Amino acid sequence: MESMEQPAVTRILFIADPNSLHNQKWIRFFSNQPSNYAVFLLCESPEEPSVACQHWLSQENITFLGCLAPFSIRKPLRNTREYRRFLDLTQRFSIDCVHVLFATPYALWLRKYHGKCVISTRGSDVLKVLPSLLQQKGIKRMYFAYLFRLFQKSFAKAHYITSTSNQQVDAVSRLFACTSLCIRTGIDVRAIETAEALYPVKVDQRFKLFSPRFVAPIYDTLFQIEGLNQLDSQELLKIHFLCIRGKNCPSDYWRLVELGLSALEGRGLKWNALDYLDQAQMFQAYKAADAVLMTPISDGTPNSALECMAAGIPLIISDLPYDAELFDNTCLKITQRTPEGLAYQLREVIGGYYPQQCLTNAKERVEKLGNREREMRRLEQSIYGKNIPVNKP
Repeated sequence: MESMEQPAVTRILFIADPNSLHNQKWIRFFSNQPSNYAVFLLCESPEEPSVACQHWLSQENITFLGCLAPFSIRKPLRNTREYRRFLDLTQRFSIDCVHVLFATPYALWLRKYHGKCVISTRGSDVLKVLPSLLQQKGIKRMYFAYLFRLFQKSFAKAHYITSTSNQQVDAVSRLFACTSLCIRTGIDVRAIETAEALYPVKVDQRFKLFSPRFVAPIYDTLFQIEGLNQLDSQELLKIHFLCIRGKNCPSDYWRLVELGLSALEGRGLKWNALDYLDQAQMFQAYKAADAVLMTPISDGTPNSALECMAAGIPLIISDLPYDAELFDNTCLKITQRTPEGLAYQLREVIGGYYPQQCLTNAKERVEKLGNREREMRRLEQSIYGKNIPVNKP
């Protein structure tokens, strides 16, 4: 009887920030299949993995290959040295595919690479950073135009490009005349559904308004404060506002946020700011919240929004061009990005005027379009060539 030949293990080198939870979610899907994949990771300094991340890498069968010095137009000799080191690593470990997670700046390592490679855009890289290179004026214009041309070369080299929203797909086409496949990061739907409803702070009979995105200018926490400021004192007396400061919150921005929230506290608002919540605590907080608020100025397909939708909790989001198939008739959108426009939506959700059908639609859409297992299987089939059936929702 003839022996069946075992399929070869695909050897993937990810270039990514190892400390990013979003990156870890993508990488872990493949590292947890050691019979199918051998997974390696490179990053740029100063993004060395934290102590907790080093422990995670060792647990997840991921071989960390160290850090590359960041690309710099002003340091061509260093660029050449680091590129040779990158190329040597791909040869030494017999890499089948190099996969860049977040185009800026990591895609630049692909501009001369001749092996199979993938770029995954994730939001602000292709929606904000890359277009800004073409908007510079004066002396900077030539410098950034040259940098943009280097990114063009990288995108032209990529065998596949993926994006986490339709808006990004359109941006890739417009900027580089390349085709991108929409594959969202996705969420662990089952883990959220089975999570316990447990709020991380004690709240006495107030409406629990949870802002899960880190306090930062891009997530526009100050705009949330401006919206709350439009409410009268009797309305503020009903609300507890919870935000996540994050580990890298700019100190000057945090001072403005703290001042704004303290002023609202004088008018009746109760609030807390936590430094961090891990994934399990975040799921529990979603389940226990009365509503979730997120108002970024730029976004892809935010996992935090999908997680809230899977938890069955009312959600208020920005007036951004989010993917209609996920976000139309599933949440409340701020129709006008003004403090008054946000205050209107806050009054709606606090007053209980939130259509039940939105919650039903949200769960159904997330299961169909935002389930990580399903999205990663699409990535696996489309790019890595593994003929594994996609799990049906």
